[in-house]
Amino acid sequence: AGVNAPKERGPERNISLTRRFRDKVIIGITLLALVSYTNSFFGDFVFDDIPAIVNNGDVRGTTPILNMFDNDFWGQNMLSNRSHHSYRPLTTLSFRATHAMFGLTPFPFHVVNVILHVINSLLFFFACEVLIHSRSAKSAFVSSALAGAFFAAHPIHTEAVSSIVGRAELLSAFFALVGFRAYVCAARVQETDIKWLVVAILSAVAAMLCKEQGITIAALYFAYDLLYPNRTHIWHYLSAGAYKKEVQTMLRRLGSMGLVVFAAIVWRVNLNGAAPANILPEENPAGFASSLKTRVLTWNYLLSVNAWLLLAPSRLLCDYSHDTIPLVTSFFDVRNLATVFFYAVFFAIVMYAVKRAVPSQKRFIGRQNVSWLMAVAFLVFPFLPCTNLFFMVGFVVAERVLYLPSAGYAMLLGLALDRPRHTGRCRLRTVLAVGALIVAVYWLRSLGRNRDWRTGIRLWRSALRVAPTNPKVYNGLGQAMVERGGEWFDDGLVYLEKATNMRPKYASAYYNLGTALATQGNYKQARNAFKYALAADANHTDALYNQGLTLYKLGKYDSSAYHFEKLLDLQPKRVDAYFNMGAALHALGEYGEAVDSYAWAMHLDPLSPQHVTNYGLSKAAQGDSMEAERAFRHALVLNPDDVPALTALGVHLGRNERYAEAEAELLQAAQLAPDDDNVAHHLEITRRIMQGDDDAFYDEAATATPPATPPPAEDYAGNDHADYAEPLEEHTDAPAYEPHGDGQRVHAGANDHHVLDVAVDEQEPDAYDDPKYDGEEDMAQAPSPAPAPKAQQQYRDDHDDWAEDGAGTSDASEQQDWAQDVDNNDWD
Repeated sequence: AGVNAPKERGPERNISLTRRFRDKVIIGITLLALVSYTNSFFGDFVFDDIPAIVNNGDVRGTTPILNMFDNDFWGQNMLSNRSHHSYRPLTTLSFRATHAMFGLTPFPFHVVNVILHVINSLLFFFACEVLIHSRSAKSAFVSSALAGAFFAAHPIHTEAVSSIVGRAELLSAFFALVGFRAYVCAARVQETDIKWLVVAILSAVAAMLCKEQGITIAALYFAYDLLYPNRTHIWHYLSAGAYKKEVQTMLRRLGSMGLVVFAAIVWRVNLNGAAPANILPEENPAGFASSLKTRVLTWNYLLSVNAWLLLAPSRLLCDYSHDTIPLVTSFFDVRNLATVFFYAVFFAIVMYAVKRAVPSQKRFIGRQNVSWLMAVAFLVFPFLPCTNLFFMVGFVVAERVLYLPSAGYAMLLGLALDRPRHTGRCRLRTVLAVGALIVAVYWLRSLGRNRDWRTGIRLWRSALRVAPTNPKVYNGLGQAMVERGGEWFDDGLVYLEKATNMRPKYASAYYNLGTALATQGNYKQARNAFKYALAADANHTDALYNQGLTLYKLGKYDSSAYHFEKLLDLQPKRVDAYFNMGAALHALGEYGEAVDSYAWAMHLDPLSPQHVTNYGLSKAAQGDSMEAERAFRHALVLNPDDVPALTALGVHLGRNERYAEAEAELLQAAQLAPDDDNVAHHLEITRRIMQGDDDAFYDEAATATPPATPPPAEDYAGNDHADYAEPLEEHTDAPAYEPHGDGQRVHAGANDHHVLDVAVDEQEPDAYDDPKYDGEEDMAQAPSPAPAPKAQQQYRDDHDDWAEDGAGTSDASEQQDWAQDVDNNDWD
């Protein structure tokens, strides 16, 4: 890249300044991009990082690596109606690689992001050397250097760089700029360099697989080829009426490239399947407006908002959802003046760029005439997919999507500062001084904004200053405080309830409030919160799960089993739901159904000793002693040091009057868990029985208790996040929800003013009156993908083959055989 390029690649031979001065500019841009984001290195996982990285099995490596090519950015299957259809497998692969090398530590993730931004800043500077031309080589070089500096320090990039999930924008821009450079090398005058053309096409596809808008770089390929062939452009050939060989070469190149890119776009669209993207009304309120006038006026006004963010990025915000930017519903709304002013300025710039590009007998027809037009192309084309013009997007405004379009803005600003109408050392100093001032302002704002992204509490507090009417901000701030725990916990509950007051049917806020209360043992209030969440969204899967756990804790096993059953209708392969439903059924005395539920859990996760142990407990309760013992011994094959399995086996052997074996198993459990009162109690009972104590007897060895691990907090994510909950069919109404055997009917209809008004059990509180709890929230494991389950009866028949010759013994060789069966999935 740069001044030493071959002459046949005409646009590359831009300036003739000394190598020493150019190297200093490269070093300066590198350092500027680095120091602008060095203070982001020590940030936490915040906002979208939680669902996209921390809770994403595709990133943590808990799912097969090929799954990421079937799932969206958030770990949801692309064909699911819960998917946002954000397909970015290369970005997810980069996260997985970072996690594999460094673990789940945010520091290396941030370092990679900053390195990518530094590289992108240099690639953009090299692109400017190709695209920005002037009669004065010095003027063109200064414009290129200023544009590169503006891009390196611009505060609008903080969301893309400081937020780890912004790597999608960074990687997409990286491949786009590499592809553009390759296309410059491919687009020769007399011929096409095939190898560089292939690199350019593959880079465009790779950019699309990092972030969807990356494919728009292909439009910049077209613009470059049409505007920059051999110091003149296609208009010269057409005006001359000559169909020259150069034009034929260019058209063949554009045609072949266009066909491949079109095929890639068709393939990508087909990946979405028939299910629509799971976009909630609050994520893009204008998209759900019934009036065409409202949609058009609002979406056009948002263009002026994005333009202002590029010009004056002072009030930045991580989330613009809900009513942060109210809808423009009338032609008399004063904000329409901002829309008109935006279009007036924009078209003035376009007309100026076209005027400089159109051939004129009085003006030399050359590359310096199209620099402005190419800058406009860099600004417009990458932003087109975000305008709702082709499809509805899942956000109102998103600062991260301005990462690549800001390159066009930086070019325009660089060109505007150093127009070659006047020359002289004084003018050059003035231009450099103004440019340095703008860079300094951008740099200071970037440093300040990076600090906001360090922790969730800082981020949401900064958002509260900008968007005090956004309930999602209160929800996010409350959740961040609850997770911090300690003295922050009570304040977090206040913010969560504030979010529910601002939006009475905010299922996510009620879910987070219920989860916070449940983790503190306040199960009755948590139960009510989950009821309100389900009244707003009956298909909220995590609220169903947590409500099932909460009802189990309250001893309402019938209702608990019902909630898990309803959850399994929505997520038929959710392992923890099968396991917990089995626990509730076991507590009800429905041992046969509990066995079936545990069998499904074992099929979906055959290496979990906990599932096998509880299966054995239910089998023992049925009176199937032999099958129960087989299950306990198999759990010990999976984990020889599993204390619950050792305890259950010891008690089971004792009840069958095999006291010596029982004592051995319980003694091993006691050695592994010396502080476990349950183990110590049953070991003492066994020894008393062996000593002839007639008053000693075994009680329950273990209970089929569900794990106290609620799933991650809902809505702890950004506009691009595919929420766990299904969208409501209407923004003002929710489907009825009918609990099973637990309280009265809960319904939130169109006439309800607040979800707190729904019916609840009379003996339970209707609100959360000054709850005072302390602690941190637990997070559940994400369910793992699994093969299609067998029929239950066939599954039970298969279990008759379990280690049949090894029942009642702990011989090591036979246990090894059982382990081999597990490895081969012969027993499942």
